[in-house]
Amino acid sequence: MLNSMNVSNSKHETEKSSVKALDSDTLRTFVAVCETGSFRSAQAIVHRSPAAISGRIAKLERQIGCPLFDRQGRRVHLNGDGKALLSYARRLLSLNGEIAARFGTRQTAGRVRFGAPDDYGTRWLPAILKTFARTYPAIEVSVVLGPSSEIFTQIESEKLDVGLVTFAENDPRAIGITVHKERLLWVGASSGSAVYQTPVPLALSDETCAWRQAAIEACARAERPFRVALTSEHSAGQVAAVTADFAVAPLPESMLGSGLEEISADILPTLPDYTVRLVVRPNAEAAVNALAESVHLALSTRA
Repeated sequence: MLNSMNVSNSKHETEKSSVKALDSDTLRTFVAVCETGSFRSAQAIVHRSPAAISGRIAKLERQIGCPLFDRQGRRVHLNGDGKALLSYARRLLSLNGEIAARFGTRQTAGRVRFGAPDDYGTRWLPAILKTFARTYPAIEVSVVLGPSSEIFTQIESEKLDVGLVTFAENDPRAIGITVHKERLLWVGASSGSAVYQTPVPLALSDETCAWRQAAIEACARAERPFRVALTSEHSAGQVAAVTADFAVAPLPESMLGSGLEEISADILPTLPDYTVRLVVRPNAEAAVNALAESVHLALSTRA
């Protein structure tokens, strides 16, 4: 028995020591699943079907030689080995991005004016700027946070160079490159009662916001009475209203957190997905294109 165990252990160690190099696409898919919590949600980031994502994860687990997730229905949770690999994967993807951006562009200099809605600035901008500063230390970045409509208008008038703009998924006005796609959900306080009021109180952004328009149109189609209980230019105001059970709000899935929960489609009508697009002013110079490429890369590798 002892000899048999030794042989088995030796074989396992040999298999683990022969792990082949992991490709970036597979690691990017793995990170997307980790950060969204499901194969279905990850498809909005990597633009592959849940079946294709599942196949890539299965292949990755075979390459690594161990399971990476604990599966509970449609949701997946990282186990210990998965958490260790996630740290390596993020570092590798970041380094790959820096290598791709850096060579031949080290002397790029200039000033770039960047705009984004406040919630993207809070969630994404720190990581974007951290990587960009290492890759292009001679480029100065000026940042403006505001509603998508204002960002878009300022790019059209060339007051901004690069911007992130929110559109409803099927909005015919959408321009630029899609860099992020996500589910828009009705969100309420955990075990809250605001959603059961008639008319239902809504916490919305300004009148030009795609999320606001989607929420109002969904309620109108479903003939669900509503009232605007709170208007805030910043998503933090909506979250505060929801957390206090003052109202419910249309928010992206990634903003679900402690004290918040998704409201069932049986209670409020389903909302459409939304996209975030990267818009660059025409005839942009090298510094502007450098930031645009960095933003695209950062969002394609995030969760």
